[in-house]
Amino acid sequence: MYLMVAGTLAVVYLFPLLTKAVPSASVAIIMMTLLSISMNLDLCTVGDMGEITQTLPFFHIPDITLSLEALWFLLPHSLALAVVATSDMAIGVVAGVGMSALVFEWKSAKIRAHGEVDGDGAKVYRISGRLFFGMMIHFVDLFDYKNDPDSVTIDFGSSHVWDHSAVKAITKIVRKYEQLDKKVTIGNLNQESKRLVEQVGLASLTGH
Repeated sequence: MYLMVAGTLAVVYLFPLLTKAVPSASVAIIMMTLLSISMNLDLCTVGDMGEITQTLPFFHIPDITLSLEALWFLLPHSLALAVVATSDMAIGVVAGVGMSALVFEWKSAKIRAHGEVDGDGAKVYRISGRLFFGMMIHFVDLFDYKNDPDSVTIDFGSSHVWDHSAVKAITKIVRKYEQLDKKVTIGNLNQESKRLVEQVGLASLTGH
């Protein structure tokens, strides 16, 4: 979606450098439409965002819960509208897309650990989300070191280890368990994550 927006803006501003005989906005619409149809791109339309009725709109107060997540959702749209009202529409679109990308990254960056005891009495933590330097402190605090059984498995099947700081966080977790004479097994790392973990020095922990 963001690439389509960027491509549209590029056509709108660069096409006039070739010729002004045809409105660049019309060219952009035709090109992006043909591109999306030919490549069968899964793009959202206005109809996908809600039901379109033929009745006139009426004034009402939106029924939403005021929370940090709601404010983060509204921020990109509010910023885009503010920029459009005081400056240029293209700048407003770019600002809105940029903020939407940042909000998306912020949401997807959340790391979670779901812990449960398996049939053998071992504690299994199933990790989901991206693990990188910004998540280190939060990630280390997700584990119940003192109360967990003697055998612990950390399953990264739904996660990805992005950098050396993330590996250091895993190392710290393993060391904390080892200080309590508990065994930790790191499992289900994808190939990129496993390669990074092995490079930093945790090869002995990635048996499967």
